[in-house]
Amino acid sequence: MSLQITAAARPTFYFIGVSTGSSSIMKVFPAWAEHLGLDAVIRGIDLALDDTPENYRAVVDFLKKDPLSLGSLVTTHKLNLYKAASDLFDRVGSDTELLDEVSSISKHGPELWGNAMDPITCGLSLEAIVDDGYWARTGGELLLLGAGGSSLALTLYLHRRAVAGQDVPSKVVVTNRRPQRLAEMQAVHERLGIALPVEYHLSPTPDLNDARFLSALAVLDVSHASVAQVFDQDGFDTYVEMVLAHDPARVAILRRALQAVNVRFNARGVSTTPAHGDYGPWNTLRLADGGLFGRGFLCGPPGEPVS
Repeated sequence: MSLQITAAARPTFYFIGVSTGSSSIMKVFPAWAEHLGLDAVIRGIDLALDDTPENYRAVVDFLKKDPLSLGSLVTTHKLNLYKAASDLFDRVGSDTELLDEVSSISKHGPELWGNAMDPITCGLSLEAIVDDGYWARTGGELLLLGAGGSSLALTLYLHRRAVAGQDVPSKVVVTNRRPQRLAEMQAVHERLGIALPVEYHLSPTPDLNDARFLSALAVLDVSHASVAQVFDQDGFDTYVEMVLAHDPARVAILRRALQAVNVRFNARGVSTTPAHGDYGPWNTLRLADGGLFGRGFLCGPPGEPVS
């Protein structure tokens, strides 16, 4: 069945997504409009994930022809919408042409324009949480879970920084559930001649994404040390003395565990990252190279994130 959209009764800006009614923008936009003195309201247009080309074209055609529809923000559907309806735009920005996506639809007189704003907005978001010089200082890598529009735009932002000689990750690792998305991203990067290393990994199931995430964490502020150095640093002997005072039977178990760790890892040492000092074997992931990644979970007060 074809998509039906009711004509706007007053100047209207649209949010094209999946479940737009629950988005915070539905509350934020009216406050923006009041502050800026805009005579406009916001309406959501919900489309299914990977909707039909006919529905994407119907939305763009409606925005183009309806006189009181001012434009739209596009999320989730940025790539698919532009692929299905690129010919309906009168003009698009250079980033839209490069990324084959549109996140902003606007009207300029009789013309309908499309722009990809994510290279700007994603870059600003990353700058807000990662200080300049961080990548060079740490040698850190960046893991992107998903190869959709936002990830693609962020790689374009990083490419431009690399070309300008600015601070960028030592490598970008991208995972995605479907090979098509990875292939599309790789094709854009090849056209672009991307200026920093990028790896593409197909991860069709959540556990593979989790494994890639935990493996990527292991490169953060990594140091290499012998097993003895690690246990000395973490105060293992002090811990054994404490256990001995309260439960002597457990000391033998701890010493056998230490002996097993030494047999397995002492020859090559271990890589360590910052931690708060505890460890449970059930929080261990076996990596592809045969190594083990240990993850500790710290539970804070209600409402606080798990780290």
